[in-house]
Amino acid sequence: MVNFKGKVGVTTTILSIVMVVVLYLLVMLPWSKQVQEGAKADVQRGTALVQHLLNLRAHEMVVVASEAANGGDFVAAIQQVEAAARREGVFKAIGNFDAKLRAKLERKADFFGVVDAEGKIVARDLNIHDMYGEKLPYVSIKHALSGRATSDVWFMKNRLMRAAAAPIRVDGIVKGAVVIAFDFTDAQGKEESDQFDSHVVYFLDGAVRASSFPKDGACVKAINSTMLGANGKAVMAAITSKKSGIFTVELNGSTYLAAAGSLPPPVTIHGGKPNGEPAKVTSAAVEQKAGYLVLVNRTSRFERITTTRYALLGFLIILVLFALAIAWAVAKHFVDAEDQLELGVAEVINGDVEYVFDSTDEFEGLANALNVMLARLLGRPEPGDEEDEASWRADVINIDELTDPSEGDRALANEAEDVYLSRLHGEYIAARKTAALSLEGITLASFSQKVKANEAMLKAKHKCEMVRFAVNSSGGKVSLRPVRLG
Repeated sequence: MVNFKGKVGVTTTILSIVMVVVLYLLVMLPWSKQVQEGAKADVQRGTALVQHLLNLRAHEMVVVASEAANGGDFVAAIQQVEAAARREGVFKAIGNFDAKLRAKLERKADFFGVVDAEGKIVARDLNIHDMYGEKLPYVSIKHALSGRATSDVWFMKNRLMRAAAAPIRVDGIVKGAVVIAFDFTDAQGKEESDQFDSHVVYFLDGAVRASSFPKDGACVKAINSTMLGANGKAVMAAITSKKSGIFTVELNGSTYLAAAGSLPPPVTIHGGKPNGEPAKVTSAAVEQKAGYLVLVNRTSRFERITTTRYALLGFLIILVLFALAIAWAVAKHFVDAEDQLELGVAEVINGDVEYVFDSTDEFEGLANALNVMLARLLGRPEPGDEEDEASWRADVINIDELTDPSEGDRALANEAEDVYLSRLHGEYIAARKTAALSLEGITLASFSQKVKANEAMLKAKHKCEMVRFAVNSSGGKVSLRPVRLG
């Protein structure tokens, strides 16, 4: 039965493992695929949204710059003959429009100035003397002075900026230009990251200028070293002005899906008759390899799956332990009970004529049947019979303890078995008649069978070659006294 117990445990364990494997195949693999495809879709969506948002902002800035340039304050100020008066008028006009700009865009411009017809700064916000007379070398300025309001990407004093310039006309002649610029900031990157459910990075000239990652953190350093090198995928996307495909990159111990693209080219709006042909449309976005990255942390998205995998493993362990516990319980309450029956049968085989099978819940009927069978086979009282009641029953033979032979008993060994059994049967019948006990059913055949069964049991139990019986009658009771003869 030990082998059966092992089979129960092994079978239950295998079934538990199969259940978990099926659960894994039906749930985990499709879930993993769904998360992977979802991450890719978010990268693609984020890339499209960033590009769309940049284009919208470029148009918005051109419109804002044109609105300012067409305002009366700037037109009046730029016509001042005296330099000091012109500067003062421009500075006031900037202040007035900047207040409107804050209300409209909910943000102050990071650079707001006016250049003259030669592209030199007349005045800028914050400080009337700051950068006075400095020539701005940006393509958008050239376009604006040629009569075209244009957006651009600037790299000014180590800052990546989105800018726009619009011409100031006096009687149809361009006298200068209004210039407005906003920094690409980490705050902008974080805001876009929340909107797109992905990280956003803006880079220029081989370095991150703004991102949704912590400033100067490990991820920013990793991006600078891995993707913004000379042949990095992000830089190549900026140079070719084409979006990269989705690729994987390791940042600070996590795997990211990423895609890169270039910042949008200048947006130009013709206002009135342009003065000559504009210069070639170039900007920092191309010349200095400016672009953006959209990244999705695949590792963090798979953390839930990893957690679920560990949960499944834990569930498997618990299930196996539970299965083994069930197997143990079955062995305890079922298999062990059967083992007890086997041990009882072995005891009977070995000659224990007094053995009684325990009545267990699992095999109560079988145990009772075996006890009745032995009782009837050996002629002993059946389970539940009272001693006095059994003594009156004809089918019950009382067996005394085994004794060594007396002088008179030795002749039993030489008596033929059929003669011995016939004689013993007659003496037994006579003794029961004398004691006024029932003789019902005590035939020679049934009596002989019980005598032989008891002889065999006693020989097995006491390891002797021959046992025979003699009738013993006293006190109204009749029994058979077994005698050891060899």
